[in-house]
Amino acid sequence: MIESINGSKSTIINIANQCLEQADKNTDWLPMSIAGMAVLFTAWQAQIARKHSKVSVMPHLHIEIGLLNSELEDGIHLSIANNGQGPAIIKSFHISRGDKVVDLRGDSDEVDVNMRSLLNLNLLYRYQFTTFKGGGVIGPSIQVPLIVIKGFAKDPNNPDKTLQEISNNLSALDINVEYEDAFRESFIFSSQLDFPIKKREGIIKKLWLKFLDALPFK
Repeated sequence: MIESINGSKSTIINIANQCLEQADKNTDWLPMSIAGMAVLFTAWQAQIARKHSKVSVMPHLHIEIGLLNSELEDGIHLSIANNGQGPAIIKSFHISRGDKVVDLRGDSDEVDVNMRSLLNLNLLYRYQFTTFKGGGVIGPSIQVPLIVIKGFAKDPNNPDKTLQEISNNLSALDINVEYEDAFRESFIFSSQLDFPIKKREGIIKKLWLKFLDALPFK
């Protein structure tokens, strides 16, 4: 009986009214009413506990761009981090710019070639890319470097110029991840929003963003 109750206020009120109507027809109305209310309260508490459990293991992904400092050489990275309380089970992972899209679940050599083309930076730089071939999991409090760039020389007259150019390049990338939480509920993360949305809401959100982009004013 508990499983049949969805926890909504209207449903519980309707069942409570039915219990009271039945109690009026029964001489033992007080014990019956108390028992009915106890079942309703238990069902409601179970629904609240389930929602709390889902929130307590919900992953939260976001993108970080930062420097890698060492005594030997400098570097810059673009990473995805999970600041949530539960794992993010990766189902799809794409990085794009304009019409170019790179699937990070592909073969590592293929990802390397496509990412270099997508970034369109100096070929002499040293690149390192992370792939999610076959899927993957980003655990809570884990940061995964998606792109690491090293081997660039700084302009002595403007040491920050090269770093700024690379940082701007990385910031222009669109990163889209579809993932599940521990309860197998699907979410979509987009670097354009920098917060997750439930997959069933994703289509509406994307249409809304396209509508906003099409406006003649911002």
